[in-house]
Amino acid sequence: MADSKSASPCKFRTLTCLTLVTVTSGCALQSQYSSPSMEMQGQWADVQQATLTPQADHPFPDRWWTALRDPAIDALIVAALRDNPTVDEVISRTDEARAMLEGARAQRLPSIQASASDTRQQGAATKPGETMTSDVADIGLGISYEIDLFGRVRESTKAIENRLAARTAETEGARLKIAAQVANDVIALRACMFSQQVRDLEVDSRMQALDLTRRRVSAGVDARVEESRALNSLASARTEAALLNQECEQQTLALYVLMGLRSEDVRSILLNSSESLPETTLPFMPAPPRLPVSLPATVLTHHPDLIVVDREAAAAWSEVNVARVDRLPRIDLGALLTGNWLRAAGSTLSFTTWSIGPTLSAPLFDGGAGASNVNAAEARYRAAVARLRQTVRRIVQDITQALAFEDSSRVRLSSAQEALAADRDLFIVTERRWHAGATSLFDLEEARRQRISAEDATISAMRDHVQAWIEVMKAIGAITSPLHTAD
Repeated sequence: MADSKSASPCKFRTLTCLTLVTVTSGCALQSQYSSPSMEMQGQWADVQQATLTPQADHPFPDRWWTALRDPAIDALIVAALRDNPTVDEVISRTDEARAMLEGARAQRLPSIQASASDTRQQGAATKPGETMTSDVADIGLGISYEIDLFGRVRESTKAIENRLAARTAETEGARLKIAAQVANDVIALRACMFSQQVRDLEVDSRMQALDLTRRRVSAGVDARVEESRALNSLASARTEAALLNQECEQQTLALYVLMGLRSEDVRSILLNSSESLPETTLPFMPAPPRLPVSLPATVLTHHPDLIVVDREAAAAWSEVNVARVDRLPRIDLGALLTGNWLRAAGSTLSFTTWSIGPTLSAPLFDGGAGASNVNAAEARYRAAVARLRQTVRRIVQDITQALAFEDSSRVRLSSAQEALAADRDLFIVTERRWHAGATSLFDLEEARRQRISAEDATISAMRDHVQAWIEVMKAIGAITSPLHTAD
């Protein structure tokens, strides 16, 4: 009877302890993470109120490059995103973060261990000089569970969740950069092919001029020096065409290195894609759509680079809490159930043991290690916030510069096209006068030089205008959904 009375207070204290633990479980030592103020000015000021985790739709579609209506860009970007070492490396880091998150979440559940043993042993018997063989077997089941009193497990899981979000954003950023690079390289190659055709036409034109000049020299209309001038002009045109062919080959090799395709495959994609384009006497150059007059500040909140640093800052904030909790008491709930069997001297004995109860552990003296860990975690958080603010400023600067470049490239393209139209008219008039004998070959070549210069300036302006638009898409972090990489 006395034993029963003494056991009751013990059970009451145990139940009271477990109740208090359950009630106080999950106490937080610091507030939830919130993105720090960006302190932006002007048109980007409202980003201070916008969450860095995107909620609204992005103002541009996820397959932003399709707005160029270039089949070659569409095909090559899909191929590059389907098989690219850079993207694969980032995806592997994302998979690693996802696996770590699964391991962290497992800490919220009880851990169960099973054990079993079977031992045969020989020892001295009760009678002197005799031995006895015995068999000892046992099987056990152990359960351990950390009661998350101050949120150590919860905050650790949050930190890994945020890092997984950062790795996911890194994957998005890698896809964006690959898509932009492929589009830029295709545009550069198209511009080179454009110039290449212009040079080929120019060689044919100068060959015709040489043939006509020789006839006029034979007829005594022109001096022999005119033939030499025409030969020199033709040789220069052929040299420029050869140099341009080499440049185009280098552009093709750049796509080959980027995508791992053979140059023949790249050319095949470019040629096959041209079949679906409208008929034209000149190589195709895409015309990008006009951008809106102003961009909303929400484009910043969708940028992959910004999401990465923001989630890293959130993870660092959670790790500060983990470092603080590590200095506080920790309660582990353990339970053990064991079955034992003993066989000796022809008899068998079996019995069962069990135990259950919480274990309290707390650091008493660590030489300042706990405080230094907290200080280090807080320093890492401050560094993450500094990177976040620096990234916002860089993105705003990149967007501003890209928009300015796109605007100036549009103006330059319009001016170049006007100059080209004038120089073409001048060349046509000068060529007619030369055929009529009203002007010299020198004047014709000067008009030709001006027209070629205007052709080159226009092609460069067309290339720069498209690439400036692509740079804007890259600067604003236009979405490149992985859903479309297998199309």
